[in-house]
Amino acid sequence: FGPRPAVWSILVAAYAAIGFLGVMGVTFGISQWMLGYSPWVLWSGPVAALLALLVYGVARIGRRLGHDQMVVQLTWVEHVAETSTPERA
Repeated sequence: FGPRPAVWSILVAAYAAIGFLGVMGVTFGISQWMLGYSPWVLWSGPVAALLALLVYGVARIGRRLGHDQMVVQLTWVEHVAETSTPERA
């Protein structure tokens, strides 16, 4: 039991996209800085970190909203496991 794979896929894709864009932006910003240009792209690092925190917060809220359903599923699985286990003599 657990969340749908599509939910996990969306979260992983969001983290991957944010991480990729953040790293590429910081890399580009450092190259701008080394060439003597204004390194305005360096803002992508903190922005990516804030977006990652936002995704984390959304995941935590989703986990809290689905908690009651997870408890029901866990109770059902435990009940089925108890009733289907053969008695040993």
